[in-house]
Amino acid sequence: MKKQMILVSSIALAFTLSACSDATANISDGSEALVTVGSEKVTKGDIYDALKSNIGNATLTLVKNEVYKKEGIEVTDEMQKLADSKLKTIKEQFGENYEAQIKQYGYENDQAVMDALIMPSIYQTELQKKYVTENKDKLFDSYHPLKAQIFQASDETKAKNALSALKDGKDFKEVVKEFGTTTSYDGSEKVYTSQSGLPTEVFSSMTAAEKDGLIDKVISVTTTSSTDGSSSVSYYIVKLTSIDTSKYEDEAIKAIAETNAIATEATKYYFKKYDMTIYDIDAYNSMKDYIVQ
Repeated sequence: MKKQMILVSSIALAFTLSACSDATANISDGSEALVTVGSEKVTKGDIYDALKSNIGNATLTLVKNEVYKKEGIEVTDEMQKLADSKLKTIKEQFGENYEAQIKQYGYENDQAVMDALIMPSIYQTELQKKYVTENKDKLFDSYHPLKAQIFQASDETKAKNALSALKDGKDFKEVVKEFGTTTSYDGSEKVYTSQSGLPTEVFSSMTAAEKDGLIDKVISVTTTSSTDGSSSVSYYIVKLTSIDTSKYEDEAIKAIAETNAIATEATKYYFKKYDMTIYDIDAYNSMKDYIVQ
C-alpha cells in the first residue's frame, strides 16, 4: 500500500497544474512487463492506467495539502481532540475487529488511520472556516445566519397550545417535550442559515423578523409527496434568541463553513489564489468541479 501510494503521489506531482482540457499524460514504455504469471503479464501500462483512473482524488489530496500549508493551517488542541473523538468512534464501530479491518484496508496503525481518513476532513473544515472568515460580510448577507430555537409538530392544535405555553413564559425545550411530534427539532438553541434545510416559509419568517424573541404565529408548511402526490402539513414555532451576528460570530462562521456549497466554493477560491489547475484530462475530469478555468 505504501509503495503504491508513493507511486501515485509521484505521478500526481508530475502533472503541472494548469487546466488544459484535452491533454493526456502517457508513459513511453507502457508495454514493459512488470509481473509475469504463466502466460499472463502485467505491464507498466496496466499499472499506470489503473492508477490514472484514481489519479483525480490522489492529486486533489496532494494539492489540498499544499493549500493547507500555504494558509498556515496547523493542528490545534481542539482539532486534535476532535480527531481523537472520531478515531474512538471508528474503533467502537469496528469493535474487536478494528485491528484486522484497518490492516485489511492497508492501514498499519491508529496514526495511519488518523492521517488518511480523519485529519484531511478536519483540515478541510478549518480551511472552510478561514474562507468564511475572510469573506464574512458577503457570506453573512448571503447565508443570513440567525440564532434560534425551533418547535415542529404535525398537529395544529398542539402547535397552538405550544405557542400559548411559550407566551406564558414556559421553557422552550419543555414545550417541545410536551407538544412536539418530531425529533428533528428539540428546542435547542443553534445557528440556522439559508442552507440549514428549513422550509422556505420558516426561514423567510425568521429573516423578516426585526427583533429577538418569539415569532407570534404558528407557521404552517405543506409538503407534497413526490411518489403518490399526497400532501401533509407541519407546524412550526420559532423563537429568535439573537439576530445580532456579532454576538455569535464564531458559531455563525462554523455553521456556514459546514455547508456543502462552501466546501466546493472554498476549495475553488484557494486553488485560484495559488493558480492551481491541471493538465492531464483524466485528473482534470475528476477534479473539474474545483478547477478555475
